[in-house]
Amino acid sequence: MKATMLLLLAGILAAWPAQSQVYTWLSVDVPFNFYVGDRAMSAGSYKILQCGAPNIYQMTKMSDLADSVLFTGSINESPAYVGDKSELKFSKYDADHIFLRNVSRALSVSVALVRSRTEREHVTSRLISSTAPEVLVLPAQAQ
Repeated sequence: MKATMLLLLAGILAAWPAQSQVYTWLSVDVPFNFYVGDRAMSAGSYKILQCGAPNIYQMTKMSDLADSVLFTGSINESPAYVGDKSELKFSKYDADHIFLRNVSRALSVSVALVRSRTEREHVTSRLISSTAPEVLVLPAQAQ
């Protein structure tokens, strides 16, 4: 009887979904409005959380926890791409169109975001003038 109860309890616990671990990965101050994917974000202090799966991240404004967005991208762990600095890179097409392109954590991983529909549409309109975007780099603090 005890063995049956233990097996039943073990089966229930094994089937119980594991709690996803979420932890602060980086923090950064962004002094301008920008886009993460198609989502417009305002200037401010942000934390970037890694959410359970290795390539799902959440960017949350520290002063307004409701102002957040999930993102994913291509992960690269090669030292040639990761580097020794934690930083965020943005593509600036003009003052109103600044897009998060890459998030790097020093000596760990680099996440390259895929271009969103909003960014692709803006890039297409800029191809007429063939002006490459300016790259903005902001230092981040690893947590």
